[in-house]
Amino acid sequence: MEKTDEQIAVLVQNGDKEAFGVVIDHFEKPLCAFIYRMLGDKENCADALQETFLKAYKNINSFDPQRKFSSWIYRIAHNEAITHYRKNAKHVALDDVIEVASDDNHAESVQKKLDSEGQKRLLDKALLTIPIKYREVIVFRFYEDKSYEEISEIMHLPVNTVGTYLNRGKQEIKKHFKDLSLEELI
Repeated sequence: MEKTDEQIAVLVQNGDKEAFGVVIDHFEKPLCAFIYRMLGDKENCADALQETFLKAYKNINSFDPQRKFSSWIYRIAHNEAITHYRKNAKHVALDDVIEVASDDNHAESVQKKLDSEGQKRLLDKALLTIPIKYREVIVFRFYEDKSYEEISEIMHLPVNTVGTYLNRGKQEIKKHFKDLSLEELI
């Protein structure tokens, strides 16, 4: 029987260093996709991901096993992405945006609705142009398939604010698709 993320985290808390490798294996791809969508830059993504895992390992004892481990580690990744975003404060050239795959179900439904690579790239580019506070909520909801409550916990925002940011972010993205009929996507 496989252990839950929370059970694995408890093993790490109890000194099982090898169990942290399981955490990395399980979260590396989704956290990389999340951070990349936030930053749009491979180099900064790699740095932020590495810092995320370092901080998670150093601070594993602050994790409360009664809570969701994924929310805890996404909070660390969120903070690292924001730190790198602010530190580098340069906007990535939109031509440098590349596709990053995600395994979650919500991303698959969005992918199915986008009928060409060109439209997906336009959506990725539009995502990088909106304010980061809206971008992160959209990435959590539509790419990472997080509930409003999970987003609220990760970002330390009231649930109502999550909804407001999501709606405002969707409106910002819709501005980029005046000529395309993609509004039903978001």
